Amino acid sequence: DYNNPTCKKETVVKENEDCSYGSGKICDTGLECKFDQTTYESKCVKKSTGLKPGDVCEKSKRCEWPAFCKPAQAKATQGICVIGSLPKAGESCPLDNSCESGSRCDEITELCVSLLNDGDTCDPYQYGWDCKSGYCDEITNKCAVAVCQ
Repeated sequence: DYNNPTCKKETVVKENEDCSYGSGKICDTGLECKFDQTTYESKCVKKSTGLKPGDVCEKSKRCEWPAFCKPAQAKATQGICVIGSLPKAGESCPLDNSCESGSRCDEITELCVSLLNDGDTCDPYQYGWDCKSGYCDEITNKCAVAVCQ
């Protein structure tokens, strides 16, 4: 229940293991959680497309981890796979929307933005993705630490 969240310790899981929303399971390094619209299951899969550093990339052609797709400018449709520090708040989002820790990609401006602190106004329809705590109270519209039961 979104209004009464139950806290679960995150468990790191391996390739092909369940990572469904609310399970408390996160994918191990080099893996990402993908939802299969045929089976309606979420599983950890390798972050891989075969694109290597220096290759031209785009949103549908992703770089092999740990490289990311760095656009030449904001709202670009192509970029180059690079390995290095992820963009900081205020910088253009990579085409795979990865920003440095503590920030996220604003899909409207296509710029990395800082995550919100507890007490900051948030959009509950973003499911807490814009909050450092990962929780936006839908009654107060403020970032907060989830109350665990």
